Amino acid sequence: MQAVVDYITWVSKPQPREEPFVGRGLVHLPSLQPDPKHGAQIYATQCAGCHGQQGEGRSPLFPPLWGEYSFNDGAGMNDITKMAAFVQHNMPQNRMGILSPQEAFDISAYIHSQPRPAFNHAFERF
Repeated sequence: MQAVVDYITWVSKPQPREEPFVGRGLVHLPSLQPDPKHGAQIYATQCAGCHGQQGEGRSPLFPPLWGEYSFNDGAGMNDITKMAAFVQHNMPQNRMGILSPQEAFDISAYIHSQPRPAFNHAFERF
């Protein structure tokens, strides 16, 4: 409920016209072969400071990337290519643009090799 209230508050504020929001959209990346082992090394140096060594996140700014409270296997980020495009364009937040497309694919493959909750398909009936 708090997230809904925060969103409504944010969307109610005036925004500059015809200027894209920072972090909106995904960049186009070439098709690359991800290497999750290399991704683990990059994650440890570039991502763990915010998202935690075990992907647990740091509330409220940095979401968990795996484990019980992470995004589920029905989320948009559950696609390595989409996640890599987001990571390459937006991460790390304090040094955006330092990761190569290959590094973004590797990090995404590593994150995807970790456990995450299953989507509750019971809601699909509605």
